[in-house]
Amino acid sequence: MNVEALLRANERKRPWLSRQASIPLNTIHGWASKGILPRADEALRIAAALRTSVEFLVSGKGPPVHVDMDPELQRICTMLAGLSATELREIVGVVRSYADLHFRSDRSTEAG
Repeated sequence: MNVEALLRANERKRPWLSRQASIPLNTIHGWASKGILPRADEALRIAAALRTSVEFLVSGKGPPVHVDMDPELQRICTMLAGLSATELREIVGVVRSYADLHFRSDRSTEAG
């Protein structure tokens, strides 16, 4: 289950999740230590608190974002989730190149 990774990504801890999802902290600790999955109703509350889908929470499949995300960004995340590690590195390189060019262009316009 991807709970710990999502907590780290959101800079949150288990006590926060316990409060947000109305699940006892000891229950959350027990799942983690025993490798047990929560019941469906608990998984729904956890997914809502972490702004993700139950599918991503349990399987890691699909975008790790909440369905309220802008549809275009959600489409991009879905596409990225299907890429290989090599393809992702290439995409990151393209985005960095674009950002460098764009921001360098903005800075030279501001200076002139």
